[in-house]
Amino acid sequence: MQTPFFSVVLPTYNRASFLPKAINSVINQTYTNWELVIIDDGSTDNTKEIVTSFKDTRIKYIYQQHKERSAARNNGINNAKGKYICFLDSDDIYKNEHLKQLYSLISVKKNPVALIFSNYLIQKNGKLIILQTHNLYNNPIDYFFRNPVNPTRVCIHNKILSKYQFSENAIVNEDMMLWLSIANEYPVLQLKQNTVIYIIHSDNSIKLENNPYYVMLSGLRKFFSKQQDIYKKISKKIRNDVISEIYFGIAKYHIYKNHRFNAVINILHSMFVSPIHKQTKYRIYTILLLIFCSNSKIKKTMIL
Repeated sequence: MQTPFFSVVLPTYNRASFLPKAINSVINQTYTNWELVIIDDGSTDNTKEIVTSFKDTRIKYIYQQHKERSAARNNGINNAKGKYICFLDSDDIYKNEHLKQLYSLISVKKNPVALIFSNYLIQKNGKLIILQTHNLYNNPIDYFFRNPVNPTRVCIHNKILSKYQFSENAIVNEDMMLWLSIANEYPVLQLKQNTVIYIIHSDNSIKLENNPYYVMLSGLRKFFSKQQDIYKKISKKIRNDVISEIYFGIAKYHIYKNHRFNAVINILHSMFVSPIHKQTKYRIYTILLLIFCSNSKIKKTMIL
């Protein structure tokens, strides 16, 4: 068999209803020298039947006991044969030209040992939404800390992934931590075309009731305690703004739970970290709501 230029790693867990669209989006690529490595992370639905119904020999199915998505992605990386490894979440899709556009950029840049990421669209309620896309900063570490980049947008040379992989101890922001580590050592390129589509649905993994912002803050603290050199390369303004937004996210969780005191404390902390944040007035308004309004009115007023 021809050695694939691209390996697409697709981790999945009980997402059988989404899988056909994701798999077909790879099969429909206009660039054809790829393999698709699907890691079934212990699904209890009919995921295996869905995958094996596709008879394309470029599709590889691997089952593992449930270990979460970072372990699944790493398993896919370790079983990938391609020179460049791409990622696809089971509820997202590639546009037909995604791999072709990546291949063109890689060819122009003469096969760089680098991280490459594309731009994207969002699909919500069946409608495509074009978002404002930020161009890559001169400091890629600033960029990845300020702008979340979903793994579906990312393609990485296999030499890099023989050294760096996803942290299996992190369940939120594990992708950002990997991009920061790579950007600290290797070149980063941006594909300007919108070549992937995020599907917005009720079962997206980040849910307010799970207090994901607290988990995010805890994970970042652990990461930066070991990666002081990366922490120091993030500009103070960007670092403070992002941490401030995380504290406000924690406050939203407490508003959702009707923990008013904790909500106010975290809003004040967010303002202390970044006093001149663009949302400072909104945060003051939120504190006033918490003091003077009923919980039902607060939830109607705020987007939680």
